[in-house]
Amino acid sequence: RYNDNAVLENMHAALAFELMLGEEVEANFLHAMPTDDFAVVRKTVISVILATDMKVHFDIVSQLQAFASAKGDADEDKSKDLVLRVIVH
Repeated sequence: RYNDNAVLENMHAALAFELMLGEEVEANFLHAMPTDDFAVVRKTVISVILATDMKVHFDIVSQLQAFASAKGDADEDKSKDLVLRVIVH
């Protein structure tokens, strides 16, 4: 079901969407979301969950250092994703 990379994190991502998209109407807040928005939410949630894998710790730290030294010259979407990954990591 999962590849050999970040097995626990991949399981968490799969379970998160299983719960969010499940039959429980109260938990399925994504059902009315437009397809494009859902794709962005899915990509972001998976990215943030995979960032909790300690194997990528030093990569995230390096990216954060590069972001800090860029002083506002970074891509906005990539910056948002990095900040979310750092907060959860």
